[in-house]
Amino acid sequence: MSSEAPGGGAGERWPRAVEIFESLVAAPPAHWPVLADQACGGDMELRRSVESLILADARAKDFLAPGRLGRGAAEPPAKIGPYKILHELGKAAWAPSTWRCATTTPSAAGW
Repeated sequence: MSSEAPGGGAGERWPRAVEIFESLVAAPPAHWPVLADQACGGDMELRRSVESLILADARAKDFLAPGRLGRGAAEPPAKIGPYKILHELGKAAWAPSTWRCATTTPSAAGW
């Protein structure tokens, strides 16, 4: 696994950006700007890498938010990409809806 940032950033900056990001998410979001300023020490490239991690994390959380892909909806969608929803398998705290699906395209099944 490469230690370089996506897009080819400096190799030593990316592990430091991840370290800073992990410390930021442990703090209240209102403190993130000041903590990031202190941790990055004026290194704007490092700061941009940290910000990219924060944005990616926010997008990932939004992806799993209720209402996305049918989660939290009264009825699941009929299809998700090449998969037809057959029926609900169950619910859990980490996955409010788990569905049994079938592929609708040969390429998705690996044919």
